[in-house]
Amino acid sequence: MALVTNSDTANPGVPGGSAAISIVSFNRPANDTNYVALDIVSDSTSTSAALDFPNTGRSGVIHRASMSYAGTDTTLWRLWLFDGEPTNFVDGGPLLLLAADMPKIIGKFDFVDADKLLVTAGGSAINYFTASGATTAANEISGAGYRYATADSRIYGLLQDVTGMTTPVSGAEIVIRLEIERA
Repeated sequence: MALVTNSDTANPGVPGGSAAISIVSFNRPANDTNYVALDIVSDSTSTSAALDFPNTGRSGVIHRASMSYAGTDTTLWRLWLFDGEPTNFVDGGPLLLLAADMPKIIGKFDFVDADKLLVTAGGSAINYFTASGATTAANEISGAGYRYATADSRIYGLLQDVTGMTTPVSGAEIVIRLEIERA
């Protein structure tokens, strides 16, 4: 299988500490093809790929997720997280998980308009979404977060456009950040 090419490297944990940040950054395809509800957002329309969050440690807790997207669409995004590589999908394809993917699901984070800040940088509009626990409009996970255990010290993800997007920005950068506590 293939993984989305990550343009960032993981930030190492604080020496002697367990807090860490894992970042995935990628550019969506250079097109403005509309997404329909429940489509996957990835970096290629021809290669099936999953997000790869590196340097997460073999086990721990995901406390928070955030995402930035260079565009102004009103859409609901969903980040699915897995403790093993899931079935991969191309950009713009529907999310059709297999039965074998179900035990791998760690949890999901929803990024919604109520948790969005519109930021402008260099004349471009950038949406910044935060999702964590009960402090946001769409997420009601316990204060303890999502616990995980992986075989290869990596968390995998699939980004889904839940509501559909009519005007995606061609080649727009998407940055997803997980705040974790490694066990």
